[in-house]
Amino acid sequence: MARVSNVITGWSPRTLAPCAIDFIVPWNFKHINNPFMQQQIRTVIVDMGYAMPEICSPEELLEATNE
Repeated sequence: MARVSNVITGWSPRTLAPCAIDFIVPWNFKHINNPFMQQQIRTVIVDMGYAMPEICSPEELLEATNE
């Protein structure tokens, strides 16, 4: 079973970066799940010196925890 820790569901990249989370689980996944938006998010987080968390849908996260 996959270990899930530090999951945040409501966020802004600038406030999210220092939290050292493992996953971003957005409610509006269609808006976030495109390469242009992910690049913008990655740029903000990496420019602040933090690692980019994995972006996934709630369903993907639940499936991973059940494996």
